[in-house]
Amino acid sequence: MADFVSLTCPACNGKLQIGKDLERFACGYCGTEFVVNRGGGSLTFAGGGGAEARRKGS
Repeated sequence: MADFVSLTCPACNGKLQIGKDLERFACGYCGTEFVVNRGGGSLTFAGGGGAEARRKGS
């Protein structure tokens, strides 16, 4: 099992790889900050002027 989750930044479409234990992070491309929420087998994050993305857990 990987120690990170691959996502796309909803603010700039940059490719992100975030650690599974992170609660907050910033996009390395545009600097947009996100808060990570986990629950029900999925990972969601919100930030950057209302930008939101979802990733189903594995």
